[in-house]
Amino acid sequence: MKDAEDENMVRLQQAFDEMECDGWILTQDRMPEDDQLVVVWVNGCSMTLDYRTPHGEWAGRGSGKHDITHWRPLPKVPFVPSEPAVASTEPE
Repeated sequence: MKDAEDENMVRLQQAFDEMECDGWILTQDRMPEDDQLVVVWVNGCSMTLDYRTPHGEWAGRGSGKHDITHWRPLPKVPFVPSEPAVASTEPE
């Protein structure tokens, strides 16, 4: 029981740490799941879409970069209404 409580506390702390970084996760803290497409921070100045292979390597637009310091999951897709709203061109 104590191990489960300790594990929950570690997960809770990770969640708080991630919120403070506005969703960015340090690679030294945790890596994404295998084949999970994520946004990565490269060279401290740019973002690309990459994923981790099952072999622990980065692949994608920033592949080959060893200076990826942060990553974050992709945002959820935007809500698209079934019937798009049409803007009226007539004056009110």
